[in-house]
Amino acid sequence: MSEVEAGADRADYIESAMRALAISGRQLVRLKAGWGVMRGTDRRLRTRFLLEDSEVKRLVAEGRIAAAGEDVRVLTDVRVEAPPPIEPWAFIAAGRRDAARSTGTGFAALATAARKGQGPLTMRHVNAGLRLIADAERRDTSKGLTMDWDSGPVDRQRRSGVGGGFAGGAAQAAKRLRRVSGLVGKDVWKLAWAVCVDAVSLRTLQARFGLAQRDVRPAVAEALEAVALAYDS
Repeated sequence: MSEVEAGADRADYIESAMRALAISGRQLVRLKAGWGVMRGTDRRLRTRFLLEDSEVKRLVAEGRIAAAGEDVRVLTDVRVEAPPPIEPWAFIAAGRRDAARSTGTGFAALATAARKGQGPLTMRHVNAGLRLIADAERRDTSKGLTMDWDSGPVDRQRRSGVGGGFAGGAAQAAKRLRRVSGLVGKDVWKLAWAVCVDAVSLRTLQARFGLAQRDVRPAVAEALEAVALAYDS
């Protein structure tokens, strides 16, 4: 193999490592043999890719990854200076306030970990989940209300339900939800809705969708990546 071919293969390998880092929310951790893409900072875990010091330094210089600790690097887009507000976790869904939601067993816990640069979610996934929650709340809690305190004054003219105020906001939220659900597909939609809007614990999610324990967190990350792409499209 020529040097050019070897260089091209190595470049492809690095891009594969970056894609793994992006989709799963894994971290790049310094090991004895180089830098490995891992789920956490425990060096005993399996390493999917191994990059050299020079390659990591180049990725940092290019602004593609950034330090999340002395021996940890993450994708630049998972590090945000002002994380979006995630509290309160007693979300309103389907017109029902659920005060029993736990902050330690589902999306809330994954989002809190993501804010620290820890997988499996990135802040892109968290933002997608929060948008999904916000649209669900907006769609299902606006019915029957007459004033939107976040909007300007409106006149008394009869509206079609899509112009403004609570009715218009609910209609737009419902439209976004229909579009996103159509783009991501039924199975992904059910999983994303369960973990975000219904606040199902990861253990319940595992049983409901027939997932192995090791697969449930990556499955949530993949579902929210699909939701993020749908919202961005």
